[in-house]
Amino acid sequence: MPADLLALAPHLTDRDLMIASWLVRHDVLTTEQIAQAFFTSPITARHRLVQLLRLHWLSRFHRPLPGGGFTPWQWVIGPLGAAWHAAANGEDPPTLTALRRRWARLAASPTLNHRLGCHQFFIDLHSPGRAGTSGARLQWWLSANESAEAFLQRIHPDGAGRYGTVRFFAEHDTGSESISQLVQKLDAYASLRADGGPGWPVLFHLPTERREVLVHLALDRARLPVPLATCVHGQPPTGQVWRLAQAGPQRRHLADLPCDPATNTIYGAGL
Repeated sequence: MPADLLALAPHLTDRDLMIASWLVRHDVLTTEQIAQAFFTSPITARHRLVQLLRLHWLSRFHRPLPGGGFTPWQWVIGPLGAAWHAAANGEDPPTLTALRRRWARLAASPTLNHRLGCHQFFIDLHSPGRAGTSGARLQWWLSANESAEAFLQRIHPDGAGRYGTVRFFAEHDTGSESISQLVQKLDAYASLRADGGPGWPVLFHLPTERREVLVHLALDRARLPVPLATCVHGQPPTGQVWRLAQAGPQRRHLADLPCDPATNTIYGAGL
């Protein structure tokens, strides 16, 4: 391990290591998201993030807004955070040039807001369980890339997770696609299920109540090989907010949604 990492070690906490792990796996988080996931005080969170920035554990960027000003800070893994994570996994650390390219791609990405919205969905699931206010909790969270790899590129959800005993796939919708395009995403899950993949519920996280109504109208007479449930942005995903397709208007908790395991264990092995 490089000498600068050894000198850094006494200044780190388990929480700092976890923040770095999340940023390596999920690329970018806002100040508010890190505060919600890892701290009990937003002031403490901001102070610690600035300390980690000065230690080169993390880095950050923000983007200009159309009417002037900037977005809130968005945090990414820093040079020493990346080097530590690489050392812990027996890998060569990324060069500073490679990290800067990664930061630039994220900062310039037209899908950054979608990515952050998806992250917020999972953090909202994570936080109540962490605080002990819910019987169920988020056990794990896979990124979009990790999800695709776990299922051999057969599906491309925005993420996957396990909440309580229910494993699920997440599709975070911003309204940029037509209803038919959104519903067509189920075809890949149907194909995977037919080949022995899991019958995990697919969660559509939708921007408006009207869009939710239209999705359910489109699915009323469809054959659904896997469960499909919806809720709307702004609703707490840990609450009784999930409407299961073809099961009436009543709302359910995520932990109560139907979930069937895979019959072919090559898909999602170990999850």
